[in-house]
Amino acid sequence: MYCNQTGEWRTYRSDRFGFNNPDTVWDTAGAFDAFIIGDSFAQGQCVLHGEDVASLVRKSHPATLTMGVGGNGPPTELAALREYLGD
Repeated sequence: MYCNQTGEWRTYRSDRFGFNNPDTVWDTAGAFDAFIIGDSFAQGQCVLHGEDVASLVRKSHPATLTMGVGGNGPPTELAALREYLGD
């Protein structure tokens, strides 16, 4: 649960690392079709489940990974890349 701008709570079931992905996306062994990094826009904050940018891209590229988190900036985005995807 993370947003209530319209009077209705928006929720998503996070992946094993807390990002807004289906958990199975991590089982692709790093062979991602597309990769999205950023802040609340990449996270899909305050939009209905399935209407976030990564979910829309997943319709044609199923192995799309997003590591967006509200408030992220370049240093934390780089840290996420290194932490979760390696050097």
